[in-house]
Amino acid sequence: RFLLRPFPTSNTCQNLLRHPEGVLHVTDDAALIARAAVGAADSPPVRPADRVRGWVLRDCCRYYEFRVAAADATDQRVRMDADVVTSG
Repeated sequence: RFLLRPFPTSNTCQNLLRHPEGVLHVTDDAALIARAAVGAADSPPVRPADRVRGWVLRDCCRYYEFRVAAADATDQRVRMDADVVTSG
């Protein structure tokens, strides 16, 4: 289980409110992170997630497939409690 706190105007928040599941990745690929931060990430190798609709980076250090169990948008940042459904 973990807590997400996206800003309500972010794409992440809007996507998770519409489709409350995803994959959280842990990676040490600094170049991938930098390219993603500036919107220039190419498509890295992925595979379909096992338990949610989404994708798992093939070269990540760790991943967590999750479903948002509850969302609270009453504060400046949305609070999303997520349940991990599988990891690897």
